[in-house]
Order: sequence, then C-alpha cells, then structure tokens
Amino acid sequence: MILLIKTSYISNIKNIEKDFDEIIFITRYLPESIKLDNKHIWLKNLSPNQRVLKMFKDNLITFEELADTYLKELKLYSLNTIKQIIQNSRNGKKICLCCFEKDREQCHRKILAEVIKYIGKEEVKEVS
Repeated sequence: MILLIKTSYISNIKNIEKDFDEIIFITRYLPESIKLDNKHIWLKNLSPNQRVLKMFKDNLITFEELADTYLKELKLYSLNTIKQIIQNSRNGKKICLCCFEKDREQCHRKILAEVIKYIGKEEVKEVS
C-alpha cells in the first residue's frame, strides 16, 4: 500500500490544508495562530532538541551533526510515534508533516522523511 505522507512548511498550510486529513506539526514551539483539533496535531517529540537545533541555527554544528543527533533521538524516543503515523497512512489517512523551515534540504523534516521511507518502504515527498 502506498503511504499518503507528505511534508511541507507552516507558512504553506493555507494552500495545502484541504488536501490532508491530518496536519502534524513537528516543531518545538507551536505558532499562536495554530489551533489544535482532530486535524491539527502537535508532536513535539518529532522535532530536534532545542539545544542542538539552536547550535545548528547559530552555525556551531553542521547539518550532518544535527542529523546524527536527531536520528539518535528519534530512535530512542519516537519510533512508536513514527510507526503509528505510517499505520495511519496505510489505513488511508492523508498526512502532512510540517515545520517552520521553507527549505526542506536543511531541515529535520527531510531526515524524518528518510526515516519514514526506511521504515515504511515508501518515499515521502515535499508539497509546495
């Protein structure tokens, strides 16, 4: 079965919202404009820890170093959450994972998409 999981960024939500059953925010902080409900879900544990994210944003570590730490955190704390997202998708839910960064190439959602691809055996594409 094909996974129905995509990624995007928060500023793009208004353009894509109608296309998804769930919008999952994978951020440390939630914008005040976002109201959580059955469709809008916040999974803070799918974002990198605050200290490492700040070090990356301050150019104190590379994206590869951020990725290494983030992958370890996902393995320790979030594998069940990731597996549940994959299962929900296999059950027919269209899911979009969103964070703040517009460019997925230097963002943790790219890493998360690769983990989902590895576990779920399907590519997770970006929606723009």
